[in-house]
Amino acid sequence: MTLLAGIICKDGIVVASDSQTTWDSGKSWNANKMTELEHPYGRALVAESGAEITSAAMVEELVKLAGDKQQFDEHKLSGLAELAVRKVRQRLRAQNFECSSEELQDIIWKQELDSKIMIAHYDGNRPVIDTIGLTAVIPKRAKSFFEAVGTGSDLATYLLTDLCTPKMDCRTASVTAVLVTEIVKRHDRYCGGPVKLGILWLPENPVNRTPEGNFVVDAFRQYYRPPILLDRAEIDGIVQMALEVEEVTKQKRAEIIREALRRKSEELMKQHYPSQPYPEKGAESPTG
Repeated sequence: MTLLAGIICKDGIVVASDSQTTWDSGKSWNANKMTELEHPYGRALVAESGAEITSAAMVEELVKLAGDKQQFDEHKLSGLAELAVRKVRQRLRAQNFECSSEELQDIIWKQELDSKIMIAHYDGNRPVIDTIGLTAVIPKRAKSFFEAVGTGSDLATYLLTDLCTPKMDCRTASVTAVLVTEIVKRHDRYCGGPVKLGILWLPENPVNRTPEGNFVVDAFRQYYRPPILLDRAEIDGIVQMALEVEEVTKQKRAEIIREALRRKSEELMKQHYPSQPYPEKGAESPTG
């Protein structure tokens, strides 16, 4: 697995990922894990994690399905993602002599074929992040304004909780997402390689619906700005800036935490051992 991080902002959606693909004892850092998807009512940004062979197949099927307006109107993008995953699972079952679903699950785990995709898109006027996987075939919509997927998702979620705020702008969120990905790469051996970064901007023209719930497409598509996929040089500049800021703030934060802990521990010890002498701040301890 790998890491995908998505942040919903006031002016769009930011998605970041690492670029490492791991299998057995091998590693690759050149995986293309972010794709622009065009559908009848606009654009979306799709990012991949896990086994590249299955994640790429899911994205390929989703791109095909999303181009069909009738299918899109019936299922919407999250429903099409579920159909795409089921098509890939059916193909795998056929390749394994029409095995059962239970047998397929074992094959996926043993051959390390599991993967997930993250879809950043607009459901009407609402920015949303959906995730779906080869073994978790029901789309999951992010309940918060950010989402993390992959082996490093626990650490990424902790960092995003600390660093993100609702309604932050895409520029700030981009630097934050890059920093989070860089930190996770240090601590998760399955994450690595250059950071990938994409931004799905807020449409300049609002999306309206008819009383029946259908989209009104009048002049909408021409105002729907394509996602931006930053190139390596641009991302490297953001990485450098983010790491410099992190180094300075990490030192200051550590000092603040140490001082707060010192004061609290002193208060606690004085409460339980009032006769024990305590050195003033900056003074040497009795042991030197």
